[in-house]
Amino acid sequence: MKKITLLIAFFVFAIGFSQKIIRADAPTERVKNQEVVTTRPVTSNNLDRSQEGNSSIEGYSLLNRSVAAAAFCSEQNPSNGFEDGIFSSTKLPDQVVATDMTIPADTDFSLTSVNANLGIRGFGETITSADIVIYGDMGAFPDSANIIASFPALVPTSQIILGTAFTFFEVLDVTFDIPATMLAGQAGATTTYWISIFSTSSNADDVFWEATTASVIGNQGAFNFFNAATWESVGSGRDLVYDFSGDCTPITLGTEDNTLEGFVYYPNPAESTLILSAQDAIERVVIYNMLGQKVFDRNISATTYELNVSDLATGAYFMKVSVNGQIGTYKILKK
Repeated sequence: MKKITLLIAFFVFAIGFSQKIIRADAPTERVKNQEVVTTRPVTSNNLDRSQEGNSSIEGYSLLNRSVAAAAFCSEQNPSNGFEDGIFSSTKLPDQVVATDMTIPADTDFSLTSVNANLGIRGFGETITSADIVIYGDMGAFPDSANIIASFPALVPTSQIILGTAFTFFEVLDVTFDIPATMLAGQAGATTTYWISIFSTSSNADDVFWEATTASVIGNQGAFNFFNAATWESVGSGRDLVYDFSGDCTPITLGTEDNTLEGFVYYPNPAESTLILSAQDAIERVVIYNMLGQKVFDRNISATTYELNVSDLATGAYFMKVSVNGQIGTYKILKK
């Protein structure tokens, strides 16, 4: 549970009005209670994501999804007029903020784009890079021991000025294209992952990730302070503003398909060890039983790997292998 700590507020005065910024000497530094002044006209390139049409279940949008093939899909949590923000940048290096993403049941998700509203202290500045980390879930918080993928110093693909918040911050709609990253789902149940963004601005000043109390998709946002092993909730019914998108693929069982060029595995059947080999680095391996339940999930990052299957019960399984963002499906037998 989140520990409520003393917030020390100070006031910054400008001509004609005063603006309050609330900071925390302890966990969850944030900005709040702002006046919003639009500084750029709204165009087709920076439409509010809350206006996008989507057939959503808790913010999840599946666009043109077919039963048999991959299709574009995304999970979105829209802006609430720059209501709030949580600092997560190199100016405050001890705090990292993350939000969760829910993969629907019976679906694998290949994440390719991370979008967020980020506010920089100052005007005319940009986000020069960000560290983006994807975590597994542990009790409705990021699992620091289970990092699915990490992309340090990632340069934004695009950033569009949205407006001004908290008097001194300019808010940007920032998009990062990432290498296709498999977020494996499971049969009959949703799967939760977490994504953190730790930004660096061109002026090396504060950067906040916009937060909202208007909608919480899945869990409230979370923060990690002083690189602790555990995370805490940002509290107050707040979630982050984001748009995570990529391709959804139904979990297919019963046939072997989508084989990867240059990937081999042996022996099959296997008794204790299954050898995996590929021309390029194997990113991740996920094994499902015939009921579609996930029984094994591991990041590999190597061209060869000895997979210990001794703990698996005797029988047939399906193995999904990710190489260069592509996913191959294989039927394996455990003796």
